[in-house]
Amino acid sequence: MTLLGALIVIGMFGFTPFITAFVFLRNAVRAARINIHGAAWYSRLSAAVLSGALAFGMPVAAQAKVESDVSAAVNALISGTPAEAEAAAQRLGRYHFVSRKHCNEIVTAYPNTVNPAKRALLERTYKEITGDELEWRSQRNMFD
Repeated sequence: MTLLGALIVIGMFGFTPFITAFVFLRNAVRAARINIHGAAWYSRLSAAVLSGALAFGMPVAAQAKVESDVSAAVNALISGTPAEAEAAAQRLGRYHFVSRKHCNEIVTAYPNTVNPAKRALLERTYKEITGDELEWRSQRNMFD
């Protein structure tokens, strides 16, 4: 009971991240003091920098790739041929999230689209992405 109570009280005050950081710092100091097989300090530093670059670089690269794919698909949906727009709509369906910026691009392009098949595709894709009606959103944007 005491351990559970201490965990809740410490967690309530937000000290859990500080305690975790202290534990990681303590273990990092211990690991830095150990000289594995006579490794020089620059090899240990380069391993730390490489692991840090991978830990931060991989999520950033993945986010950049997803952003690029979604942006290209939205552009193809808006300004591509009907076949390209249909393929772009299918690609966008794989993403469970599309940023507000990209959704606003679809909303902005909708009133300017004269082709009824393209308008229907924009409506269907917007509904799949957001669950909202594009016609209603487009009219609301006119008054905002």
